[in-house]
Amino acid sequence: MADVQKTVLIRHSAERMFDLVTDVADYPNFLPWCGGVDIRRQDEHEMEA
Repeated sequence: MADVQKTVLIRHSAERMFDLVTDVADYPNFLPWCGGVDIRRQDEHEMEA
């Protein structure tokens, strides 16, 4: 699996960014290159998508 890393400065709280990143099901609504999401399993501590 590919590993991508990037560092940027943003003007949002860590909580807001965490909420954005963990809302994988919403990715197709704001990432134009994301054609869909398949969440295979999810529990309180991890997700496989």
